[in-house]
Amino acid sequence: MTSAAGTSREHTARRRAAGALQLCGGALIVTGALLPWLTLLAGLQAYRGILGWNGRGVLAAGAVVALGGATSLIGRAGLVVRRGVSLLAAVVAGSAMILVVRLIAMWHELVARDAMMLARPGVGLPVVVIGAIVAAAAILLEGGR
Repeated sequence: MTSAAGTSREHTARRRAAGALQLCGGALIVTGALLPWLTLLAGLQAYRGILGWNGRGVLAAGAVVALGGATSLIGRAGLVVRRGVSLLAAVVAGSAMILVVRLIAMWHELVARDAMMLARPGVGLPVVVIGAIVAAAAILLEGGR
């Protein structure tokens, strides 16, 4: 009897740990969407992620991931919600990596065209990628259940 109770507590602890990872990852995704993705004139002009549709989509996905992580943390999320949130975070990670590559290409083009613009990539997209990887890694804590 005690082994079944111990196993149940272990699964609950793993689910809550996964929920905490998803909540933290979602918060990082939202924060990254709000931070500058590109700066011009040595940081005087900042372009945040939420100015475009990609950034708004990342912000919405980050909010969904954080909300799903919060429900997992309090123990109200089912298996489909937990796995769905991790899958959404993996999609956000892949999309953000593609956006990083596109941002670097655009940055090189800006520097080649007009070096006086002093263009620099911002910190927002790397924060989004890190947060999405953290949230997607939560599925590894569940151990197949």
